[in-house]
Amino acid sequence: MDKNIFSKLTYGMYIISTKYEDKMAGCVVNTLTQVAEDPDMVAFAVRKASVTGKLIEKSGFFAASILLEKADMDMVGEFGFKNSAEVDKFENVSYKTDKNGTPYITEGVAAWFSCQVTDMVDVGSHYVIIGRVTDGELLSDEKVMTYSGY
Repeated sequence: MDKNIFSKLTYGMYIISTKYEDKMAGCVVNTLTQVAEDPDMVAFAVRKASVTGKLIEKSGFFAASILLEKADMDMVGEFGFKNSAEVDKFENVSYKTDKNGTPYITEGVAAWFSCQVTDMVDVGSHYVIIGRVTDGELLSDEKVMTYSGY
């Protein structure tokens, strides 16, 4: 099978973040989607080896920031290509924390969601994490980033 077929699927780009004890972590994903509206639920996939995924499992909370097309690519690269175990990805970015202490990005994003984990499904190399949206805010109506722009 030609694995390039998957490059033709369309995706948005998101930063998923969490905090457990004193450690914050975040990563770029391209699979966030709304899966229910009553209650509001979203789901995304994250690699099992991801520090972010492991901390979400421990904390039970995550935030999702929807990237704008004009988002700073250095910031996106920081979350997309570096390891949260080795660097503080939040050191040079603007962020706030929700009522659970979960960090979310505030610049270069269209909106953010704060979520409580309801389920983690093992799907091979990844977990699909499902969360109930507990808070969020629309920050911009500008065009959002897609995987093809990443």
